[in-house]
Amino acid sequence: MNAKRRHLTVVDYLGHIEEAAMLASGYVQGMTKEAFLEDKKTQQAIIYNIM
Repeated sequence: MNAKRRHLTVVDYLGHIEEAAMLASGYVQGMTKEAFLEDKKTQQAIIYNIM
């Protein structure tokens, strides 16, 4: 680990949240609700991004 830790700002956190939301929405673009509910990999990818 880097000896000098960078302290994250609110703007940093918001940037991470925005990126995760954009990735997650890209994963489901064009999918129906039914297709999403049947696709465990996509569900897990979404969960991973919002955690």
